[in-house]
Amino acid sequence: MSSVSNFMVFCFFFTLTISAVDDTRGSASFSLLSGIEKSPLRDVLRLNPPLSTTLGDRLITCDPRRFGMPSVASCVDAISQLPQPTAEMLDRKRSYGPRGGTRRQYDVELPKRWISSDGKCIIDVTQTSFPSHERDINMVGAATVIRQECLEKAQPPWGGYGHALGDEGNLNISVAAYTPPYVKCEGAPPARRPNHEACQRIIDLTMKASTARATFAAQGVPLPGQAVERLPQALVALGGGCTITIDTNVPVDTASWYEIWAAAVAVDGMCVRGGRTGRARFLGTNRKLTVQITR
Repeated sequence: MSSVSNFMVFCFFFTLTISAVDDTRGSASFSLLSGIEKSPLRDVLRLNPPLSTTLGDRLITCDPRRFGMPSVASCVDAISQLPQPTAEMLDRKRSYGPRGGTRRQYDVELPKRWISSDGKCIIDVTQTSFPSHERDINMVGAATVIRQECLEKAQPPWGGYGHALGDEGNLNISVAAYTPPYVKCEGAPPARRPNHEACQRIIDLTMKASTARATFAAQGVPLPGQAVERLPQALVALGGGCTITIDTNVPVDTASWYEIWAAAVAVDGMCVRGGRTGRARFLGTNRKLTVQITR
């Protein structure tokens, strides 16, 4: 058992209540009571995820249709990227809400994603309304239970999600299989390596992540009457250390900022975290947009 799992054994109490079984649903759900103030974990979750269940209080769901069949090793790597509980943060709850506006309003602005170094597993945080408030220990705990119950006990592994988390019951965390965009990493001497923390600040605080389609055009291309994102665009971390450049080699292309944001997350997790620069290619409708991360 990993050190995170050992830690969670003393910090979480889970109960399983099965009210019915339906072999056609293709998902399994677990009831979760989380919080450091609860009793120690009791090893009562013995259900193999491929058995479908209906529970009275559905908070952990294993579902390969929505979340695929990710690699266990990849998801262990992704889960290790979550903020780990510290003595200072045990009682503090982070606030979660949508990004945007002229100033930062929440501790974690959504969407928020962690990715494995091979790009094959992602962890996403979403919400059904806002704001949300939750402790780091409970977010790590939900991801750990998904790993234990959905990935490790199923053959092949299943992805899953924890839902109705947080004080408001509106916060979700998912562990899912992922196929990243085409990403190429390149080695760089220490002085030219982008700083992972600086890149995270751009990705989490500066980049737009709207799912609406936008028009991207090279400088000088006339598009009267249209709202246009001009390229190249360079997003530079405050204080330096990371530059994310969006560019294209065609006059006009369309994409969502969410697609570009997701590509930046992939390059950061697959390349920058390992001390390399990187580029994602073949983005947008014409597959000509690129996202590059350098120092």
